[in-house]
Amino acid sequence: MRKIIFLSADLLIFLIVIPVVIIRLGKYLEQYFSLQWNPLLSWLVILISLPTGLIILFWAILIQWTRGRGTTSPLLPSKKLIISGPYKLCRNPIELGTVLYYLGLGTYFASLNTGLLGFLIMLVIGGMYFKLVEEKALEIRFGEEYLEYKKKTPFLLPKWWE
Repeated sequence: MRKIIFLSADLLIFLIVIPVVIIRLGKYLEQYFSLQWNPLLSWLVILISLPTGLIILFWAILIQWTRGRGTTSPLLPSKKLIISGPYKLCRNPIELGTVLYYLGLGTYFASLNTGLLGFLIMLVIGGMYFKLVEEKALEIRFGEEYLEYKKKTPFLLPKWWE
């Protein structure tokens, strides 16, 4: 039951609350600064990034839930190091899925400028959090096993070969 509560809270915050804030911020900023994009480009961004981001995000959450026996919340993390599924491609597929989701959602509900703003905000803040907090916690919890995984697996941009 705790897993469901923590996962639900994370999903509410990251899939609804943060995007609403980003979309409102983007619309506000567009009053003062706005680049004009080809509408076709905006639709391509939406059609590619939104479903791709959600697929990667939910795949990573499902693997954490089933194989890691934990959630995305730092209060109830995975009990074992996950290095399969999307975690074989990059160390933080949740971050990758989230930035793509924000790019597509912001573009759909506001503009490509807002989508790019959401993408960049999450990339910077999420990347800093992962690097400064989460990676340190993983090193402490999983030791040498995580350090070896870290050497072989890229941080965010997937490694499609091997």
